[in-house]
Amino acid sequence: MTALLDLAPTGTPPVLRSVAEMHRTLDELGPIQETAPTVLGEALQQTRRLMSRLESLKLDLLRAADQAKAGAASGMSDTGAWVAQLTRTDNAAESRDLKLARELAQVSSPTRAALAEGRISAEHANVITNARKQLPQGVTPEQAQVVERALVEKATRLKPKQLRQEARRALAAIEPDEQIVDAHEHDLVRSEEERAYQATKLTLHDNGDGTITGHFTVPTFQGLLLGKILDTISAPRRA
Repeated sequence: MTALLDLAPTGTPPVLRSVAEMHRTLDELGPIQETAPTVLGEALQQTRRLMSRLESLKLDLLRAADQAKAGAASGMSDTGAWVAQLTRTDNAAESRDLKLARELAQVSSPTRAALAEGRISAEHANVITNARKQLPQGVTPEQAQVVERALVEKATRLKPKQLRQEARRALAAIEPDEQIVDAHEHDLVRSEEERAYQATKLTLHDNGDGTITGHFTVPTFQGLLLGKILDTISAPRRA
């Protein structure tokens, strides 16, 4: 990519020039020799922020490619499949990113802005867009904005898993009646459980060497129970 600047010093599209500059900066960094924990910690924080900003850039590129119907122009089934082939990545992952890119294009600016600034991650953004879609009927666009801003603020302090739990009660940002908030949370949890049961599956493969490899998807509660059972079975026996 850095060769792009040498091959096309003028006339290179701005987005390609910017990406090439990022590559050149990383090429010039060299090996990491700084060992001070404070410096390493700051570098890790800023790297995480940079990764979030790059996630935002990717979503913007996906959105632009989708609007340009790049997949159809290349004979692919959709934009996600086109990107997966182009970047040699997983179709399912690219489809998820494309879905998020489309949803961020339909909501207001707080989530997109926070992601573009590197204050939240794409995973945070996915939680927020899902929570906004799950608000009850009758919630106005202005109220949805209030909910979204509240979740963005929490996203700057919480991990995605913690934010997902908070998002179940996102309605509290605009609804003072706790019973209504509780009822909405109950509906969301019940829907999650129903989807979990529908997604439940188990596959086993005999490796032919005395072992069996398996993969399963089960609801969280049943998974915790299974974990305890397996821990009990596999725990070393006391003398």
